[in-house]
Amino acid sequence: MTALSPRRTFSGTALKTIACITMLVDHIGASCIEAGILTPGLDAGTLSQDTLSAYPLYRLDMVLRFTGRLAFPLFCFLLVEGFVHTHNVKGYLGRLVLFGLLSEVPFDLAFFRTPFFPGAQNVYWTLALGVLAMAGLRHFEKENGLPGWQGLVFTGRWH
Repeated sequence: MTALSPRRTFSGTALKTIACITMLVDHIGASCIEAGILTPGLDAGTLSQDTLSAYPLYRLDMVLRFTGRLAFPLFCFLLVEGFVHTHNVKGYLGRLVLFGLLSEVPFDLAFFRTPFFPGAQNVYWTLALGVLAMAGLRHFEKENGLPGWQGLVFTGRWH
């Protein structure tokens, strides 16, 4: 009889790697197939829905996008872990905003074919808002560890 090996866990680096790979897979589907790099008729609206469903790239796109759905929850988990363990929330937030600014033009070019598209922004802005919400909850935390009413108002959670 052999002893069972000890339980192994994912490291933060492994989770970041998985999140980055699944995000890349998702972005390949979104930018190359849906935004029209590989399917010029799709973004121009010249492909009908019947033609599209039979299109092999459409099926590939579904696989890529479904695989990519794993990225955001992983990044959110890592964001919370980073927030809990950071000693400098302002620096953490600043880095998110900096990467949001640096990646906005490439994001808009890849997905909307224009250097600035006001209708959508990259995910760094959503993550930065998440850090702001956590910082607000922490700032207005009661002595018993529960969020105060100001923290709930700050984050918009009142139900």
